[in-house]
Amino acid sequence: MDIDFSVEVKHTWTQERPYKVTLTRGASGQYRWEIEVRGAGDFDIVSQTAEIDRRLREQYASIEPTEEEG
Repeated sequence: MDIDFSVEVKHTWTQERPYKVTLTRGASGQYRWEIEVRGAGDFDIVSQTAEIDRRLREQYASIEPTEEEG
């Protein structure tokens, strides 16, 4: 007796995140990041990216490696 059936899974996101930030700390203690922004228009994308970058620079750009690390 053969049974033939299929299953379909559909994922629907009700609230998509408008941005994604990947923060990486290198061996020398330097931070770098990648910013991905989704927006309705070019101005929204540019202004959101600039604001995220500014906040990341304030938080991470001035951090120096400790004596143990560097």
